[in-house]
Amino acid sequence: MAGWWAVFAVALALTGPSVLPLRSSLRPTLAKLGASLEKDVLTTGSLPPQSAKPEPALVQPQSFAVLLGEASSPDTLWGWWKILQLRHKDSVGALAASVLQAPDAPSRHRLTLGPFQNAAQAADFCGKWRAAGTTCSLARSDGVRL
Repeated sequence: MAGWWAVFAVALALTGPSVLPLRSSLRPTLAKLGASLEKDVLTTGSLPPQSAKPEPALVQPQSFAVLLGEASSPDTLWGWWKILQLRHKDSVGALAASVLQAPDAPSRHRLTLGPFQNAAQAADFCGKWRAAGTTCSLARSDGVRL
C-alpha cells in the first residue's frame, strides 16, 4: 500500500513546471510503488482507489466452566459425571457436562461443567459444590485452567 508520503510525492511531481526537477527525482519512488501504478499516476494524475480493507475478526465472548476432574480415559470421567449428577441433582439444572482433551497434555482429558457467563458465576457455583464436598476449580469453556 502506498503511504501518505508517496501520495504527497506523486502530487508534487505532477503539479507542473515549477517542480520539474523534483519530478525526475521521484521516478525511483514511483518505480518502487510498481510500474502499473506509476503509469496510472502519470496518465491520470491520481492514485487508483484502494481496495476495501477486510473486516476485523469478531472476538467471541469467552465463557467459563467448572473443572470437575481430569483423567487419561474419557470413560472414567463420564462415570464420575454420573456420580456427581446423583450427588448434586438439584444444582445441575441446564448446565452441560463436557469431556475435553487437555490442550496442555494430549493424553489427559478434563470433565467440565458449564457454560457460565463470567468467572464470578463459575466461582460461586464451584464454591457451593466445594462446600458439599466436591473438588472443583475454574476453567475456560475450552478446558484450560484459570
